[in-house]
Amino acid sequence: MKTPKSEHIRTFLLNWFFTPLHGMAFGEWMRFLKRHHFAIDPQYWPRAGLVTAGSVFTSAFAWYENRTHAEHIRDMTVQPPLFILGHWRSGTTFLHNLIARDQQFTYPTIWQVLNPHTFLTTERMSRVVLSSLTPRKRLWDNVQISTKTPTEDQFATTYTLQTPFLRWAFPRSDYDYDQYLTFRDVSSTDVEHWKNSQMLFYKKLAWRDRRRLLLKSPPHTARVKLLLDMFPDAQFIHICRNPYAVFRSTKKQVDAVARMIRLQKPSSQELDHWIIQRYNEVYDAFFEDRALIPDHQFYEMRYEELVANPVQQVEQIYQYFDIPHFDTFRPALQKYADSLKHYQRNEYTELPVQLRHTIANSWKRSFETWGYAYE
Repeated sequence: MKTPKSEHIRTFLLNWFFTPLHGMAFGEWMRFLKRHHFAIDPQYWPRAGLVTAGSVFTSAFAWYENRTHAEHIRDMTVQPPLFILGHWRSGTTFLHNLIARDQQFTYPTIWQVLNPHTFLTTERMSRVVLSSLTPRKRLWDNVQISTKTPTEDQFATTYTLQTPFLRWAFPRSDYDYDQYLTFRDVSSTDVEHWKNSQMLFYKKLAWRDRRRLLLKSPPHTARVKLLLDMFPDAQFIHICRNPYAVFRSTKKQVDAVARMIRLQKPSSQELDHWIIQRYNEVYDAFFEDRALIPDHQFYEMRYEELVANPVQQVEQIYQYFDIPHFDTFRPALQKYADSLKHYQRNEYTELPVQLRHTIANSWKRSFETWGYAYE
């Protein structure tokens, strides 16, 4: 089916106007550029110019928002969230969207994570701006998005410059943003800065909406210890998927995400090797820290079972964690699940034999732990 011209325009606008880089205040943006010696390739000067202009407005609104709300936010208490964990492309978004239909929960939206300094002040604009400019689907699959779409909270702390996401902005740089995936090899000062910034965002969400937070960000899978330090009573759902499918789907996603924030042309790199390595970093940390979560606060499930029977699988989560009012929630959950019956999933070519062997050897623990066949 041919994509309408209006959707191409929306996609263009998303790439240039609504990337996580736009959430930075002017000083943060300048610090980021200075770190990379302002080495922006000419074709990306328009993007850099838009981000620069936006950062000036962000700084002004951030000053106003801090002056107006800081005292109330500082005293906020955040209920222990329900965290959804899992590698990119493991079904975390699907599960997030399902549970988000429950009115007991609240969650960060696109506007909030892209404007962490200012969303309390500027959120009214999101209904007009995002509804008219945002594509109807994500750039790497057919998942529907809107102004109310649950979104990964990891993007809300891009301004700290402590996120692996930023590696794609300056792909030829030697700066190691991947260290912020697990935070295991960074200073205690950097760890506390990230935790404080993350908690500030959660407090702003809680001040705006007193309901319990439902949070999903794949990097959190490698940060269980940090999350438990912040919320000892938080509950965690981990969703796994056949690693071969995760690899194929991740490769498609990486390209789309990189194009959204790129300020340099990428150098030649072995993407397959990087995906394999990053997966290992995520799950080395996860398997090491999983035992820190009390059994009654941790639930694990398989993507394939969730797709086969979403209502039943979500009900089992509610029963395990003793989350109330599932019967009240069931009709909305069933309605959303029914709306996805004709959803078209991405199709991928078969992986080369040698690559399948490499993935099997590198990710053997995951295959065996979750019972997936491998070669």
